[in-house]
Amino acid sequence: MVQDLTNKAAADIRDEQLRLSPSAYGTEVHQRVKKEIDAKNRKDFLAELSISKTRAAAKALEVEDMEVPHGLKGSIRIDAFENLGNGTICVYDIKTGQRVFEKPRMDEIGATIFENFGPAKHIIMIEIRPWRWGIRASPAQVEGRT
Repeated sequence: MVQDLTNKAAADIRDEQLRLSPSAYGTEVHQRVKKEIDAKNRKDFLAELSISKTRAAAKALEVEDMEVPHGLKGSIRIDAFENLGNGTICVYDIKTGQRVFEKPRMDEIGATIFENFGPAKHIIMIEIRPWRWGIRASPAQVEGRT
């Protein structure tokens, strides 16, 4: 589902002929995916989730759940998070440029999920990139510049 939402966001940006810098393009894709996920109004499927890295940090901030304001020191943001309810948690990391979903970041997210949500049977982490006509595409391709 996140792949489809990302593809749609990228295609819509292309169709609207928006001329964005690579950074602005990435932000726009993320915002559109968030809007679609939020519209589903599911507590087990969240976008741009900012959570405290530790329970102690959340307690110090007097936060009841682990979700904290975006950009707060000691927190991380997850592009899309889905708790399947069977012990499996999926983390989707949307990439629109050259960067990749690196192992240190995966380790940090895994530790944070474990700290906040307790043991999970499986934590599946997926790098998502916009596709164009069934193939992975660069931001320039998705925007129709090549």
